[in-house]
Amino acid sequence: MTVRNDPTLLAQITDLVATALQDETFARGEPVLQAGMLVQPLTLPHLRYAKNQAQAHAQAQGQAQEQKQGQGHTNLMLLDDEDEALILLSLEIHYLNASHTERYTALLNNVLSRAEDLARSSTPNALHPFRYVNYAAQGQDVWGMLREKESGMLELVRDVQRRYDCQGIFERMLSGGFRIGKLG
Repeated sequence: MTVRNDPTLLAQITDLVATALQDETFARGEPVLQAGMLVQPLTLPHLRYAKNQAQAHAQAQGQAQEQKQGQGHTNLMLLDDEDEALILLSLEIHYLNASHTERYTALLNNVLSRAEDLARSSTPNALHPFRYVNYAAQGQDVWGMLREKESGMLELVRDVQRRYDCQGIFERMLSGGFRIGKLG
């Protein structure tokens, strides 16, 4: 999930995750268990990098810039026009006992849902629609922001797929649910 940089919200989500992972029934019967939350800041320089690089390249080539500063998107994340830093949050769990998969998946989905509710209920709404595909949970729509903000980017994603995976090998090998063919 992605949230706005709100220290109070991050503390609430951290408490929620820590409480869920410290529950003694959570770890019962698991000889090796590692769980936690990855917190990755996306600072404004991170978010502006692609746009700045494209503009620098255009200037170096002596080309007229087609887009003014702050208009249009220069990367597939569609984050180059944000006004503030964002935080990517990812809940992770590693365990040995495969029979516990359903239990851990349900627990993490519940914690994620509650964390998103916390973000949504903050004033202003701190839940951001961006879902980083590498950190997204199974039920999250990683392509939703492309559909909502700039549908032309969907065609760019498909074009990249046609160019670099024209036989669909990656699509067939991918075990997750974020296939490009299902972009709609």
